[in-house]
Amino acid sequence: MVQAQINAWLLDDARDYLSGVSLYAEVKFNHNIMAFFRRKQTPAHMKKLIYELGKFSDVQTPLPDVNSGEKVNATINEVVEQLSEQESLKDKLLFVDLPPELRPVLAEKNRLFSENCLLKVTLNELPDDAVDQAYDIQVKIEANWKRNAACWKQLDYWKEHRAVPTIEITDFEKMSPEAKLRRQQQLFASISKLKKRIIGYESGLKSETTVRNITKLKKALAKSELNLIRQESDLNVLTEIIERKHE
Repeated sequence: MVQAQINAWLLDDARDYLSGVSLYAEVKFNHNIMAFFRRKQTPAHMKKLIYELGKFSDVQTPLPDVNSGEKVNATINEVVEQLSEQESLKDKLLFVDLPPELRPVLAEKNRLFSENCLLKVTLNELPDDAVDQAYDIQVKIEANWKRNAACWKQLDYWKEHRAVPTIEITDFEKMSPEAKLRRQQQLFASISKLKKRIIGYESGLKSETTVRNITKLKKALAKSELNLIRQESDLNVLTEIIERKHE
């Protein structure tokens, strides 16, 4: 059913961009690429959308030419600059400040940030018509920022609670493809609920005045934040496995 809709969309000369993005969301898509599609419509994004949907179709569709004057990396540049500013505003952490268990996390966080800085320079130096190469770099940058954010959550948890967040490694490789997708959707739903719960606890702490209730809220908040770190770690690992299988 979805393949028939994709075929019809590809054969339609007046392709609707948002409809194409919706079709891409229905197939086993790459979440990092989807993030770019959802930001805004550009000729470069349309070309990439046609290419990606073509992977799920038997229709041979020529890719449109992209205006050589278009800056295909404009969107990612804005995102990188915003995230770089956020990184600079965070408290500087030294390895000596951390327990041994978290020092590799800080090292990985720093490595990912440095790698993205280099990738951004490479992206800026690409010619305007290097669309495919630009997207490959963009996807890598997007993935690195997600992993960087996961590192920061572990570090922030320790700074706030002075406890090392323990993360157990789940062996998703042994699961069937159907079980992987089912678990991925469960994690999406659970993470969304946890984030709402955390917002509720944080809001409660701002208005609560009794020591007993404040203590309860802080314990509940710490527990939910730890669960969020663990589940987001599982989701990142699982999503990488699923997308690697469909590349």
